Amino acid sequence: MIERFKGDTYPIFYKLKINSEVADLSEVKSVKYTYALRDGEVTTIDGVVEVLEDGVVRFDISSSDFSVVGDYFFDIEVNYTNDIKRTFIKDKIRILQRV
Repeated sequence: MIERFKGDTYPIFYKLKINSEVADLSEVKSVKYTYALRDGEVTTIDGVVEVLEDGVVRFDISSSDFSVVGDYFFDIEVNYTNDIKRTFIKDKIRILQRV
């Protein structure tokens, strides 16, 4: 589980892997970060694909993203240029109240 404070706007980075190998992102059309509070509204953030040394995706976060304290469920979906979709990560992110 990832923890962040409410209002934080620094980007989130993930390294995508397939069977412990770094994912090939050379043919990626788009990346989506979808999140929701339990029984809450589902929100999607479009990601910027960064192919550094490894298969890394970056999501820029605004102050309105994760604006409610609590545990969110999220997944990362990659859409390839051949229209194949693949979900890489499904996890939780906890948003904490600042003092």
